[in-house]
Amino acid sequence: MNNARSRRLAPATVLTAAVLASTRTTCTGADLSDGTTAGYQPGTVIRVVDGDTLVINFDGEDQTVRLLNLDTPETEHPDKLVECLGPEATEKLESLTPPGTKVGLDFDVERMDKYDRVLAAVFIENQTLVNAERARVGLRWPARRSV
Repeated sequence: MNNARSRRLAPATVLTAAVLASTRTTCTGADLSDGTTAGYQPGTVIRVVDGDTLVINFDGEDQTVRLLNLDTPETEHPDKLVECLGPEATEKLESLTPPGTKVGLDFDVERMDKYDRVLAAVFIENQTLVNAERARVGLRWPARRSV
């Protein structure tokens, strides 16, 4: 590879490495193996709505939860067609969080979005941050500020 091409690719390589490293995040405080969490709101997945939204039972009721910092292609928007890779994004979230999965929720400073969905980081039993795992495998783009 010539020098000019190496210089052009270097920033992209560094950025890619930084993104991959940041999505390897796990939470050492969440231990859901015995059904409890340390500092997180416990809940149970009821169903996956789409690639970035779940219905989780916590605080005694089923609540719609939007994964923080993700925006996946639409599959359920009433005014939009199903977008490319939307079904695949939904399937991936379903494989990570099937109904009955015990989760821990860590809420954003702003607890609700403009659609009255709870905003949260979601952790599963093996201490995996679902939000980061979804970002790591792709089928999404970074969340827009208007979420």
